[in-house]
Amino acid sequence: MRLGLVGPGRVGRGLVQLLPPQTFHVGPVLSRDFTSARRAVRLMQLGEATADLEDLKNCKIVLVTVPDQALDEVIAKLAQVQFRYQKKVVLHTSLARGSKALARLRLRGAATGSLQPLYGFQHPVLSLHGVHFSFEGSRVAAAPARRIVRALGGEFQLVKASQKAQHHHLVAHSMASDLMTGLLESAVRRMRLSGYTRKRAFQAISKLIELSVKDYAQSGRKSRPGPLLQNENRAAELFLKGLEGIDSETADDYIRCARQTLQVLRQDQKEGENGVEP
Repeated sequence: MRLGLVGPGRVGRGLVQLLPPQTFHVGPVLSRDFTSARRAVRLMQLGEATADLEDLKNCKIVLVTVPDQALDEVIAKLAQVQFRYQKKVVLHTSLARGSKALARLRLRGAATGSLQPLYGFQHPVLSLHGVHFSFEGSRVAAAPARRIVRALGGEFQLVKASQKAQHHHLVAHSMASDLMTGLLESAVRRMRLSGYTRKRAFQAISKLIELSVKDYAQSGRKSRPGPLLQNENRAAELFLKGLEGIDSETADDYIRCARQTLQVLRQDQKEGENGVEP
């Protein structure tokens, strides 16, 4: 199955480098210019550098992995090519955009979809085994998208196409990645203020997170891994009030986050009692 790559950045390179060559043949690779496309091909040691979108003519799959802000411009250019899009599948990996971003190509006859890996491509990717990929798009595009995910050892998941569903999906991903980074750094800094070295602080926090994840996997919203949630609600409120006597900025940040956590869990409990799936 011949595949063309448009936008060989960290995401694009990370994906195609791990595709089994006996199943997927990486053909044309296009970037901002021919020089950067050639550099990407050299780094990946596969593909064919080109500056002409018409070279995608013989590709069964076109994978677009450009940044969100460049997606509309790239799609507009892809919509102007001379070849026919019938029997072609075009997938993009933008987390913030659904398959609607590919509407112009769908009108040209392409099967389209959004295939979003729930993974941070900040470092060289050695494996995507177990990584979840969210797909939203046409039924025809779903089959090759699923085939790509399975070839990578990932988990394929269909998601809803509504704007609200996409919004929740993006927020959930950000909470589990972006916000987690900030929480980790904040926790490590506070451990250092108590006398830990940075290395030891990270080791201690990592172990706590590992135990919290295991506890949540077993107990869900009933998980009570730390000092805040181990208390009853009233005791937890008193615990929060007791923090107000220390550094006000630290206390304010923590108390706001802790109260939001308690509010979410109480709401989940209320919905569960009313027979609503939380």
